[in-house]
Amino acid sequence: MNDTGAGSDRVTFSISDSTVTIKDTLGGGSLQVDADGLSTVQPALTDRFLFPVDNAISFETEKLTFQSQTTIRLRDEYGDDLGSFSTTPRDLSRGTYCLDITADIKIYIRVCDGAFSAAFAGGYHSDTEFTVTFDTSTNIVLGARSNHTLPEATITVPDSPESLARVLPYLGSSIKEFSPERSWPSLRGHPPQIEHGSEIYIPEHLSKPDTGIRVTVKPSYADLYRVTPLVYYFGADLELGDEPALHLDLGYAEPLETPTHSLTETVNRLLSSCFYLDTITRIGGYYSLPRQEYEYVAEKLPFYPENLSELTLSEQLMEYLEVPFDTLEPYLPKWPLSATLREGPDDMELLPYLCNDLANIRVGQNLDPYTSSKYNKSSIHGTTVSPATGKTLLTTDSYRTGLSYTAVDPSEFSAVFVFTDTHRAETLEQLFSTAPNRFSALLDNRRTIITAPTVAQLQRVFQSDADLIYIDHPISDGLVRCSDGTVDLSSITSELPSVISVVNDTDLQNLRQLNHVGLLCGMSFNRHPDVVDLFSMSVLIAAGISVSQVASSIPVSSQLIGATTQQIVLQPDGRVPAEFDLSPITDDLFELTTTSSFTNHHPIGSVKIFDQFFEEGSFQLMGTIASKTVALSNEEILHILSESPTSTFANIPIYYPYDLSVEFIEHATHFK
Repeated sequence: MNDTGAGSDRVTFSISDSTVTIKDTLGGGSLQVDADGLSTVQPALTDRFLFPVDNAISFETEKLTFQSQTTIRLRDEYGDDLGSFSTTPRDLSRGTYCLDITADIKIYIRVCDGAFSAAFAGGYHSDTEFTVTFDTSTNIVLGARSNHTLPEATITVPDSPESLARVLPYLGSSIKEFSPERSWPSLRGHPPQIEHGSEIYIPEHLSKPDTGIRVTVKPSYADLYRVTPLVYYFGADLELGDEPALHLDLGYAEPLETPTHSLTETVNRLLSSCFYLDTITRIGGYYSLPRQEYEYVAEKLPFYPENLSELTLSEQLMEYLEVPFDTLEPYLPKWPLSATLREGPDDMELLPYLCNDLANIRVGQNLDPYTSSKYNKSSIHGTTVSPATGKTLLTTDSYRTGLSYTAVDPSEFSAVFVFTDTHRAETLEQLFSTAPNRFSALLDNRRTIITAPTVAQLQRVFQSDADLIYIDHPISDGLVRCSDGTVDLSSITSELPSVISVVNDTDLQNLRQLNHVGLLCGMSFNRHPDVVDLFSMSVLIAAGISVSQVASSIPVSSQLIGATTQQIVLQPDGRVPAEFDLSPITDDLFELTTTSSFTNHHPIGSVKIFDQFFEEGSFQLMGTIASKTVALSNEEILHILSESPTSTFANIPIYYPYDLSVEFIEHATHFK
């Protein structure tokens, strides 16, 4: 476990009468546990848990009661999974157990030599009470781990490569342990921030990981940027030298630059392959979640993945390096983010945020830093080629805004559309009000459509609590033309909507102004999108699809700015929309492909359970592609679409001008 010495500050316990409130100071979450015997509370050692925790207390009690937000698993004293709970009381004989609780904060309750009965008052995945009743007063240890979604400290760095090289290893201080389990996002944590300063300042409570891994690289900003994600994920020390290499404490060195592969290519291949092998090795670890592709991959490896979990990081990497990249490449997740930074010190403040996303980092001769996510205009339907849309401008302002952003419930999402002509406004309203579309209800009574606004009307739009604003009006030199004057964007300082979409904002100059005062995401289309595309844009965002994916799905070139992988809307169960593609083989036989795309709530390393079509109880690694041959009638496809309004099929458009019918499904799925 990586002990930073600050774990107790990440999680706090407060006691009032018979209630313990557990607070995540870095993630904002909390959980209340009702218990008797709290007069016996005392601090406890965190190493009494098999799993990483930041703080712990112990006390004796006969009963525990708390609200369940997600899942509760039972484990034995060795950490092995013993299943879940239901409304039927589950009786456990005397022994040592661990309750593994996933809520707004991660909780572990270690039961020391106790017998108990436990059950939900209501259904699984509900907010009803979960109660544990012991047969006698029993000693328990309650440990908690922060979700660590916020940076806990700030490092300052002068403008020199040597100074940057000294502080980069401290980005790994947020990682909870350097085992394959760190491929789970919840065990990585957000790295500390970096800011320009006159001298190096590293807060005392941050410690440099000691993994036995060392990276050498030439003393340039460009090369330091390129290796930063690798240094972070491996907890590596960093030294300046002439030969870029990864050094293991076993005496082996892996070159990071070869005659056939550049430093950028080698680092990105090494990071993606080792990360993926970690996700395979961890299947026998904390969460034994079966993966659909495990058997295909495991049989191609020169080692048995579960045998690696107890090895040192250097020993694991020695095994990983024996696997040819070509063997793994078909199974690797499509990497969520590829960032291109400028050479020089200006972009160093972006590094912690890019490490948080495990981004690939390139360096180019650009005027601005930008990213590209590996989705094309059909990405919401599972295709995987490079993007056809424009780039996303990177700014520290948007990342900092994103740290405090809370996604809204679908029932609360609202949108405002501002048009210059009546025809486009009336057409959009007609789509929302008359189209027999499974998505249209997502914005019922929460949409506002305005034509030719006055200055006062447009100012009220910017001051509204809308989540999405689309402006059809021309914008020039920061001025939006209205029917009776102009609105100066630089005068807007109030809290802004989450997403603002405009047309022809050359070089994003106007959206940059709004980004500086709190705009989370901005989109600029190079021409006016068709009204049907505006309909699709709004309902897809309302369904929980990220702005970058939505922009990629619209057949109009665009430029983006801000935290565009952020989910503006989060489904109540936290799930991401299902994405399918159907290629007909015969009339009722299809090759079905499915994928799940990354968001800030579902970063790389996350898994999702297959909802349908695949083996029950199996999981898919986010960003990977799964396919199989399935027999589906048109009626069955229609049922899936009708029952799951956030599922999308590549063949079936978001909007269609007539009833969703069996005949329409047949035409859509067999017409390529």
